[in-house]
Formats: sequence, C-alpha cells, structure tokens
Amino acid sequence: MSSSISPRQSAPLSGPQGPFVGACAVVAMIAASCSSDDDSTPILVPNTSTAFTSTLNRAQTVNNATLGAAVRVTVTNGAPAFGTFQTPVWLGIHDGTFDIYNSGEAASAALESLAEDGSAALLGADFDAAAGTSTADVVLGTFGPADGPIAPNETQSTVIRLDPSAAESRFLSWATMVIPSNDAFVANGDPMEHRIFSDAGVFEASTIVVAGDEVLDAGTETNDENPTNTAFFGQMAPNTGTDEGGVVGNHVGFIPGGNILSDAMFAGADFETVDPYTVLEIDIADATGDIAEPTGTAVARIDAVTGELNIDLAVGQLSGPATLLHLHRGAAGTTGDVEIDLMGLIDVNESGVTTASGSVPITDEQLELLRAGNMYFNLHTDMNPMGEVRGQVRANNASTAAMSTGANVTPPIAGETVTVTVQNAARANGTFQTPVWVGFHDGTFDIYDLNSPASAELERIAEDGTAMPLGDALRTAIPGATATVLAGAAGPIAPGEVVSGSFRFDPAALTNSHLSWASMVIPSNDAFVANAGETDHELFSGGSFTGVDFVADSARDAGTEVNDEDPTNTAFFGQTDPDTGTVEGANVTVHVGFIPGGAILMDPMFAGADFINIPGYEFLRFSLSSSTPTLDPTGIASIRVSGTTATLDASAMNLSGDVTGLLLRDAAAGAVGAILVDLTADIDSNADGKLEISSAFTADDTFLTALEAGTVYIEAQTALNPDGELRGQITPPIESL
Repeated sequence: MSSSISPRQSAPLSGPQGPFVGACAVVAMIAASCSSDDDSTPILVPNTSTAFTSTLNRAQTVNNATLGAAVRVTVTNGAPAFGTFQTPVWLGIHDGTFDIYNSGEAASAALESLAEDGSAALLGADFDAAAGTSTADVVLGTFGPADGPIAPNETQSTVIRLDPSAAESRFLSWATMVIPSNDAFVANGDPMEHRIFSDAGVFEASTIVVAGDEVLDAGTETNDENPTNTAFFGQMAPNTGTDEGGVVGNHVGFIPGGNILSDAMFAGADFETVDPYTVLEIDIADATGDIAEPTGTAVARIDAVTGELNIDLAVGQLSGPATLLHLHRGAAGTTGDVEIDLMGLIDVNESGVTTASGSVPITDEQLELLRAGNMYFNLHTDMNPMGEVRGQVRANNASTAAMSTGANVTPPIAGETVTVTVQNAARANGTFQTPVWVGFHDGTFDIYDLNSPASAELERIAEDGTAMPLGDALRTAIPGATATVLAGAAGPIAPGEVVSGSFRFDPAALTNSHLSWASMVIPSNDAFVANAGETDHELFSGGSFTGVDFVADSARDAGTEVNDEDPTNTAFFGQTDPDTGTVEGANVTVHVGFIPGGAILMDPMFAGADFINIPGYEFLRFSLSSSTPTLDPTGIASIRVSGTTATLDASAMNLSGDVTGLLLRDAAAGAVGAILVDLTADIDSNADGKLEISSAFTADDTFLTALEAGTVYIEAQTALNPDGELRGQITPPIESL
C-alpha cells in the first residue's frame, strides 16, 4: 500500500454516477462526505477511504438490548447506643432455592463459619456452586472501630445490577453475625421469603425489620462469652470456642451480668429483654433509574506499512465485562455474520469498561464493506448475549487518535482517590445537619477558635447553613485548595442519612494534605459542628495516606445569635430569610443544649434532639478512605474536515476529574507545541471522569498544514494534571490503496 497523491493534492474520485463534483469534491486526504453524521445511515463516501469512525450505543442494536435493572439494598444496624454490631451483611440473589439454614437442624459448615467468626467466604462459595444463583455481594460498615463491622445506627448500601427477566433474579437471601457473641446470627431461613422480582420481571420493593427476639443461635459453639472465644470481644483466631454440637434455634440472649453486658461498650446490647430492639433493617429499592446508558467510540484506519486495520475502541457504563467483541457484516438496522473477531485486542474489561486496541488483518472484500457502511461493531455481555452496544462503521476518512496517559511528554500524576463518607448519627427525631462543607488544604486553614469571636464566614454557616463564603475564604487563603459540600437527598442531612464524595489528589503535594469540615446543627439559632484545629485531620504524610475516621459528638455555639428558638429566627424551624435573629456578639463556646421545654424539644419532630442529656449522642460520623485508581484514563478522538470547517469528535473516561482544558496543539509525538485551537468552552459533557465533545471550528491553513503533517495532537488537562492528563497524536489516513 502507498499514497497515490501527495498531501492536500486534489484527485478525481468516481462514484456510481461518475466523478464527485462541487461541494462534495474531496480536496484532501482528510476530506469528509457531504452526508449526515447520523451513524445509523450509510453515507456516500469516497471509495478510497482508509479511515473509519463509529459511535457505539444501545439504540443501534436490533435485539432490544436491555439496561436490565438495578436494586439498591440498604442495611441499617437499628441497635440502640452501646448496642450490638453486625458483621458485613452477605447478600445473595437467586431463584428461590438457595437455603441458608433450617431451624432445628445442624448448621452447615458455611453457616458455622459465618455465625462464629463473621466470615461469609464459605457461604459465598456454596452460593457460587449452587444451581439457580445469580449475584452475591457483601455490605461493609465503615464507622465502627475498624472497617467491616456495621456499628449501631450505621447505614450502608450497595447497588446490584440484575436481569429482571431471569429466574435467577427473583429472590434475595441475607445473613450476618450479631457481635459480640459466640455464634449469634440473623438470616432468612425461607429462601423464598424475600421476593424482589415477580415471574414477569416486575420489581417488588420491601423492607425487612429484624427484632431482637429474632436473633438465632447456630448451636455450634457454647455461649460462654469468654473473650478469647467471643468474636469482636477479644477472639484472635477463627473457630476457637467450645463445640456445642447443637442445632439452629432462637437465641436466649446474653448472660445477665456476663462479660458482654457488663462491658460499657455494650451496655445497651441486651436484645432479648430490651423492647423494642431492632437488630437490623434491610430496605430493598429500585435503582434502575440510576443506570447510565452504555456508550462508546471506535476509530479504525488502514496501516500504510502492514495493510492491516488498526483499531482503537473504548466503551463505558456496560452492565458487565464484554463476552464477545466483533466486527459484523451488515447495514444499519440489520444483522449479519461475524467478519472479524476483536476479543484478542481487549486491553481492559472490568468495572463496566471495555477498551481494545491493536491491528487485525483485513481482506479487500471487508475493506469494501467498511467503505460502503456495511459493517458494524457489536459488543456482547452476559446480560445482552446478542449485543449490548452496536456501532455502524462510517467511512469518513477522518484523522484519528487514541488518547492515553503514556503519550504525554510529562508523565501525569495518577493520584489517590480520597473518599469522605459522612453519616448523620443522630437517632430518630434527632437533629438534622446542613450539607457538610469539606475543605482540603495544606494544614493552615483555621475555621474557629473557642472563646474567640466567629468569623463572618463561620457566622453564615452557623446561622444559615450557607457554606459558600467559607469555601471562598479557603481558596483565597490557599491557592489550589479544594472545597465543596456533601448534601443530603433533600439538601439537609436527615438522621441516619449517609452522604459521600470522592476526590483525586496528589499524595505528595501539601496543597490538599489536610481536611477541614463544618456543618450547622438544625434546627438552631447558631449551633454548629466543625474542626477547631487546622491539622486535626491529616490525609497524607510523606506521600502515604494517614486519614483516620472520627466522630463529631460536641456542638458549638457561634455566639453570633441569641438562642431564643423563635421560629422566625431559627433555621429549619420557620426562618425564611438569612441573618434574621437577635445579634448576640459573644464568642464561640461549647453549646449548652436546647432550651428544656422550649420550642425545639417540644416539637415531636425533634423529640430526640436533646444532645446534651441523651447518652452517647453523636452528630456526625466521618469515614476517610483512600484508593489507587485501577483504570487508566483513556480516550478516542477524530477530526473531519470539509472545506474550511473541521469537526472534532472526542470522548474520554476514567479521568481524575473534570477537564479544565481541551486543546489542539502543533508538535510531533514527544514534543510540546503551540496551541492551535482551544475547545474547552465547547465541551458537551464533563463530569464523573468522563468527557464528550462534538464541535465544529474554522480550520485555517496553519491547522490544515499541521494536520496533514501529522503534528496535531489533542490534550486534555485536569486540575490534578494541568499540563495534560491525556494526549493523542492525530494521525491522518493514508490517501488511497
């Protein structure tokens, strides 16, 4: 193969009715057709096209590809303060035949392991080996002394993708150990007790409430409450207790005056005699509306040296890993035979992402099919075995690029993802919290000092819950610092509600090495919780994550507004305008609590909000975690030119954050060049680590010359990598074969 004409030289190209002329004349090797860009319609193209693009989506499939369904399972440890914990809750979805236990019979080895040691490994293995099973998951706690166990009043959830039409998606089973104990547990004994889909595939919501008198004894270990034998109480190794040799039955409760109930940490754990005592609540809700549509992009071009077809493909939001990936013969709206198997090109195939790159041989017949628009990409999954996304190939002679981190001159920083999870730990009818302000800085930002006047920014958050001034103050004081708010579903964070946010930082940089936080306690005049010390919550030291979970259990009085609890002055209680209360002019102090018999505590909605007199009252729980990204950023770009108009189509995923700059530059691979076009303002979608853009711009001679020379490259910048996180050298197609 070789080029028959030099770059930018006109050449006559013939179609079925003779030479292409006028507006459709192809005047460069990057020329585009005059037809619509609709991927579903074959277009009239030059018969020498050597470059191709495709957009993959579900809409193009002809097999009614489904998104399936998503089920959110929310688990709440309903135990009172100083009550029982739960081990991570095991969940299994099946056809109604997977049985965990039978009352009056000996526990299985899998149940014994769960009930004595909190391990769901054997239960999961039994589940995987059984017929009629679908998906298993484990819900972990984050607010206890260690990650895993679920603390009293803690709420956690997981979302499970399912095929609602499958028989294996009909029922939910669950199990968890009650701790501390020798072998206490709760689980469903009837495998058909909790239906989640009807036989017709219709979702059935439900809530499971497990009371204290429903706690079970596995009958496998004597209930001696010896710390060396009792999980979460001193036991250091599994299976260390005295064998009981009994059967599964109702638990009689902890020993009165025994080791467990005598421990202050578990003074409220008497599930047998305390009434009411809720061990666990499981809410099963439909989350199908949260499923994102799977989409992707592919580019292909004939290699001038080998004659093979070079392919780059990236698809995200899939229901699962690709099970097959092909190029098929067929026009839009039809199905055809597999022409080229692409499974061997797959680089990444996890977490709903499939990427593929490499070269495959191509015959003359297959090339003509590509040029005629009669081939399509088809990606199959378990949920959609006939194809989940499809993309008709468009022969538009585009210049193309695969975007990667490795193409950057300066290697980008992968960073660490810090996740901040916050729960309103107040009990039912307790205090709400305004959206929690979180700020990341170098350890020098001070929110308040006890016994000193509140700043204007703190006054705004303590009286009205307004966090913007505090964020502005942080960014002004420390350039590069980050601030945002974590809001509840309705804005304020309700008792028991959990919110979270994830942030990507350079662990070696000081700019975001510490966390500060603040939130107004509501209803109130000016009560708040926040960290007082600039360095209270270190996140990174020497490049390593050092974050530690913590609890906010003491409220502060900003001293800026009299605590009169007048509804017209009290936020979340009747106040309609900011800054309406009586000025107090005092210092920040420890809050003395709501007025006994006052307007707040007399309101039934806040009958449990007496944070001064209720033992163990907590406002907020914070869990801090860090993870290293497992998927590298990736992207695909193409440029089509018609006359003096160029159109860039690009998509990227797995970015560290929003794209702050999207540029076309002029330089060969391995060099940094001048900006040719800034397309940042034209980005169509820029959130959750994903980028989408389709933008037309004027292509001047400088740009066209660089494009023909192969020196144009696309650069995506982020806050973490302002010099470029993704780069792709735009390769023009060879002119003809």
